[in-house]
This record gives sequence, structure tokens and C-alpha cells, in this order.
Amino acid sequence: MGNFSSLQIALSGLRAFTRANEVVGENIANVSNPAFKRREIVYEPLNQFSFAGSGVAISSIKRAIDYFAEKDLRSAISEDEKNKYLLSALPGIYEDVSSLSESGIYACFENFWAALQDLSADPQDISLRKIAIERGADLCSALNFAIEKSDTQSLRIYQSSQEYVETVNGKLKEIAELNKKIKENQASGFEVEDLKDRRDYILEEISQYLNLDVMENDEGYTVSIDGKTLVYGSIFKEIKVENLNSGDLMFTIPEYNCPVNIYSGRLYGCKIAMNENYNLQKSLKAIADSIASSGEKSFNKIHREGYDLYGNISQTDFFLIDAYGRVSVNQALISDPKKLAVASSTGVSDGSNAVKLSDFLKGDALDGESYFSYISSLSASWGFKLDNVRNNSYSSESIKTAALNRRDSISGISSDEETVKLLDIQRSYAAMAKYLNSSIKMVEELIEAVG
Repeated sequence: MGNFSSLQIALSGLRAFTRANEVVGENIANVSNPAFKRREIVYEPLNQFSFAGSGVAISSIKRAIDYFAEKDLRSAISEDEKNKYLLSALPGIYEDVSSLSESGIYACFENFWAALQDLSADPQDISLRKIAIERGADLCSALNFAIEKSDTQSLRIYQSSQEYVETVNGKLKEIAELNKKIKENQASGFEVEDLKDRRDYILEEISQYLNLDVMENDEGYTVSIDGKTLVYGSIFKEIKVENLNSGDLMFTIPEYNCPVNIYSGRLYGCKIAMNENYNLQKSLKAIADSIASSGEKSFNKIHREGYDLYGNISQTDFFLIDAYGRVSVNQALISDPKKLAVASSTGVSDGSNAVKLSDFLKGDALDGESYFSYISSLSASWGFKLDNVRNNSYSSESIKTAALNRRDSISGISSDEETVKLLDIQRSYAAMAKYLNSSIKMVEELIEAVG
């Protein structure tokens, strides 16, 4: 029995090391596959014929995975993608307000103020009157363009959120399908490691848009957000997004008929960007409303009370605003620059009203600030926000890299380490083959001796 037991030991070793060679080879082949988790081989001793140590077998082939490391990585990816989205979206929202922009609103106010100052020194000069009116029209164009651009930005942000939600829903559906396939294959005794790898990778992809809570049970992965289940077994529920037109995006799960809170990923970045864009638009509209106001303390009131080059009191607003919030220079002034009221009396050489108009621009015209101060404060605030986003992006990138390294130290593949394993397995295989040859010779000698 001893010699035949030796044959069994040798054959079991050859089978085990052949399979181990295949597993390590598969690891090496997938060294560049980000969805692949390293496979680990678990050996067990064979106990046959009532004897311990009757050979060796592979009890299981496991994926090298740590679910806490996977969770930390998904969280880090979500935070980093949120900051990356904001880093790409906020500068586009901000650029037309920058006080440093030569074509920005601040510069238009400066040019308009300077034109009024020049006109106050020579109120009879028709060319200076035309320039002042043109500079006022430039200011209107800059404001209208910035407001319209903010509308476009709002639409672009909303469209991005819709695309992201659609992508997330497609991947949630794929997770549900994989749950079903994994369960069926396990019941049939088929290997499911590749399917599980794919499922984990999809979760990692989803984390770019939002971070989900994941639990594993007999049905597969149960995926939820804000305490509400999105995937259970082969069942999944869609997320929807709605633009509330009040600086906010609302995410809902229609089947639950309730909103959900999202605090990570690109979708959260969209929510923040929408709110920032809305607040900026409110500030721009406040400037436009103030410029076109006809109240007691307004640019228009000063102009109405001034005198034109004909010696008549103007009674005409300089700026107008339409039902859509677009500001413009009164067409009557554009058609006849002589009607520009730059005098405080009927004297044609009087430019004192132009001084009052220019002083108003640098006075406490808006929320206790001048337009220049208001725009500068707005610009400084946005500059501070952009610096914060940049710093947060650098930080989140580092955190993501650290989380990725931790995960890869567990699940990743080192070609050098796997090559060493492969050499060890091949040496073990060769040793077992020699052991088998020796056992065969011993059996042959035994048969000859008996014969």
C-alpha cells in the first residue's frame, strides 16, 4: 500500500501544481486589467486510506479583496471626482465677472465712468456724447451677456447631471444582472470570480458620480443611497434628476416617490455648481436691476432731472430693462445724443449732471457699495472659492492615490511576485515529477521481485 500511496501523493501534487500554474499565469496575464482581482490559492492536505498526509489538493481559489479598502477607495474617488468637476465648471461661470478681465463688467463700468468724466469737461462735444452712450451700451451688453451665459451654464450643468444619472442607472441595472448571473452560476457549480470582479469594477465606476452603500448577502450586492435601496438581487430602481430653477437640483427615486440626498461625486459637484451659478446670476441681475432702476436714488433719476443740449429737462431714463431682465440704453438717446442730460441747468456748457452721474457709479449704489466695490467683492469671493476648490482637488487626488495604493497592495498584481510564485510552482512540479518517477520505479522493481 505504501508504494501505491506514494503514487497517489505524487499525482495529487502534479494536479495541484498544474492548476496553481494556471492561476498564477492568469494573474500575470491580467496585470494591466484594472477590473481584475488577484487570485490566491488555498491548499489542503488529502487524507485517504485513513492515513494523514496522503497528498495535496487545492481547496479553493479566492479573490484577494478587502471590502473596507474597496469602500475607502470608492469614497476617495467620489470626493476627487466632485472636486474635478467643480474645477472644470466654476471658472467658466466666473470668468465674465472677474475684475481683472479687460472685457468684463468691471472694465465696462470703468469705461462708462471715464466717458462721463470726459463729457463733463466738454458737454457740447457730440462725439463725446456718442462715446458715453456707446460705453453705456457696452455695459448693458456685458451684463446681458453674463446673465445669458449663466442661463447657458445652468442648462449645461443640468444636462451634465442628466447624462450622469443616465450612466448611473445603466450601471445599477448591470449590477442587478450580475447579481442574478452570479447566483445562478454558483448554484450550478461554475466559477464566478470574473463576474464578481466585473461587479466590483462597476461600483468603482459609479463612485465617480456618487458614493453608494454596499452590502453583500445571498442575493448578491444590495446597493443603497441615503437609506433607500437601489439594487436588491436582480431588482434595481432608477434615479431621476430635476432642475428646480431655484439654484438647486433635486434627485429622486420615482418608485419610492421621495427625494434622496447626494453628497459626493460628480452629481454633487453639479448640485454645488448649479447653486453657485444661481447665486452669481442673482448678483448680476441685482446689478442690472439697480442700473435700470427709476427709484428715488438711481442713475435714471439723476438723468431725468438733468438738462439736455436743447436746454430742456430730460424726463427720460438713460437705462431701460425689459420683461426678460435685459438692460439697454434708451433708443431716444442713441438716436439723438443731444438729448443726453449732462447739465444741471439750462446752460449748454454745464457738465455738472455728468459729474453727478459718474459720482453715482462710484457711490453707494448697490447694497451700500459702489458697483466697482460690489463687483470686486464678488470677484474676490469667487477667487477664494476657486482657490479652495483647487486646494481640495490637490488634497482629494492625494487621498485617492493613497486609497488606490492600499487597495492594490491587497488586490493588485505584482508581475515580479507572481513570477517568483510561478518559479516556485514549477520547481515543486518538477520535484513531484521526480518523486512520481521514483515511485513508479519502486513499483516496477517490486513487481519484478514478486514475479
